[in-house]
Amino acid sequence: MRDPAELAAVYLAIDSPTGEEAELRARVARDLGDGGLTVLEVAGCIVARNHDGDPAATVLAGHLDTVPGSLPRSVGELELRGRGAVDMKGGLAVAVAVASSAPRVPVTVVAYPGEEGPLAGNGLWHLRAAAPALLGARRGVLLEPTGGFVELGCQGVLKVRLRLAGVRAHVARPWMGTNAIARLGSVLAALESLERREPALGPVRYREAIEVVGVRGGVAWNVVPDAAELDVVYRFAPDLDAQAATSRLLDHLDRVLGTEDHVEVIEAVDGAESQVAGFEGLLQGAFGVRAKLGWTDVAQLVAAGVPAVNFGPGDPELAHSDDEVVEVAELRFVAQALWRWLHG
Repeated sequence: MRDPAELAAVYLAIDSPTGEEAELRARVARDLGDGGLTVLEVAGCIVARNHDGDPAATVLAGHLDTVPGSLPRSVGELELRGRGAVDMKGGLAVAVAVASSAPRVPVTVVAYPGEEGPLAGNGLWHLRAAAPALLGARRGVLLEPTGGFVELGCQGVLKVRLRLAGVRAHVARPWMGTNAIARLGSVLAALESLERREPALGPVRYREAIEVVGVRGGVAWNVVPDAAELDVVYRFAPDLDAQAATSRLLDHLDRVLGTEDHVEVIEAVDGAESQVAGFEGLLQGAFGVRAKLGWTDVAQLVAAGVPAVNFGPGDPELAHSDDEVVEVAELRFVAQALWRWLHG
């Protein structure tokens, strides 16, 4: 097997923030072609296979893009540092190395752009729409950073913007108006009182999160504000779908919202559950199993009919940080675990 650390070092040297993945896409396509796979480019994605539509295939998927911002790069014998080392050029390198090792089982590699931006720009989303047959498989692994753990499923995402209404007045006569910003207090209290569930699904437990991530309001120093906005994100466990999560949040807020207030659902995306069945061999080679806290494209693979889990190198808590570092030993560990599972 080609050393995934060597490939990761090459990929790390190519900047690929969202929207600027072309150079890295070309390099990944070349490496997969050199590894004996048939390479297609569809909807901006690289799809490489060692078979001709075998439904027993295993999908190895990873995104090409990183979040914006450069970091100093360093490649040593023990670790690789730089933007994307964790999220997720290390995982991408593992996928290419494993698929290029001529496994005796059918493998499909999908390398896609736009994961770090809105879902509408996600390459895997467009691939599902343009050529769903290319994703036909009996199982899949998304090589997002998991620290060598198998992470099951993923949370769903709900983004809601609340616009609270008030009545404008002079600040010297506030009783003549209604301060929309002051109304935020009751909304924040209501959000705080909503239970963050921790349901156990199979062998893992999910932990929900509800956070205010944006506040806007105010007119001038001498004006009682007649409007205020609040941005709320709800990361919900995958036993709820997006519709149920939206109802849960808005029903709870209904008691503090008035008829003049406005609720806008910015985004509502289902999560996904993963089953252990079919991945027992991979679990034996991993450090353990846990729930995925966050949304990943496992949800898209499951929606496409491909049972999937998250499994990749790198500490997920370092993703998007200014200290992205992945250990060479972990790159090789994950690659070997995948290779043995595929050949088991």
